[in-house]
Amino acid sequence: MKMFLSMGSNMLIGLTLLALSATSTAAPVNEDEETTNSVGPVIITSKSGLSDRQVSAEVRSQINERQSLRFFNIVVYVVDRDVYLKGIVDTTVDRCMAGVIAGAVPGVKVVHNELALYGG
Repeated sequence: MKMFLSMGSNMLIGLTLLALSATSTAAPVNEDEETTNSVGPVIITSKSGLSDRQVSAEVRSQINERQSLRFFNIVVYVVDRDVYLKGIVDTTVDRCMAGVIAGAVPGVKVVHNELALYGG
């Protein structure tokens, strides 16, 4: 973290954008598939096998593992594997980091990062 503090803000933003572009080039998740069995249709939520509830729990878990994000009240909700992040964080780095973490969770289609900056 000290390395980030000694860098200029332009360099830090460039590294953040690089990380964001790396996660956005991942292979897209196929749409929901439906199969049938003797009982009826079985819905497979995604190729990762995670439901929206499981994706939401995993995003929250990953965000809470990051000490700099743990104490913010970041609200995570997932609709059809689209992740929505809401709340207030201290810095642009915190905001971008939460978005990158959420986008790296298997099964996530897109991240809507609606985190606001404290005081701004």
